[in-house]
Amino acid sequence: MAARVFVDTNVLFPFSVMDVMLALTEDAIHEIVWSERLLAEWERVIVREGKRSAKSAAAVAQAVRRFFPDCEIEAAVPRG
Repeated sequence: MAARVFVDTNVLFPFSVMDVMLALTEDAIHEIVWSERLLAEWERVIVREGKRSAKSAAAVAQAVRRFFPDCEIEAAVPRG
């Protein structure tokens, strides 16, 4: 069984690193886990930094949802 890996947005930025991480999941080297909160933050950052358009970022996030549905986890609610 592949190790499960939760990464923060800064690990998935730039897009090329996200692509490698997802490819390794696809090849069962590890299993990257994601949350809706993570994908939303990734979309905001990549658009803000001018690396993707809002439409392109949304399409990438939707592809993650579609192709890696078993990797979704619920985000922890911050205490405080």
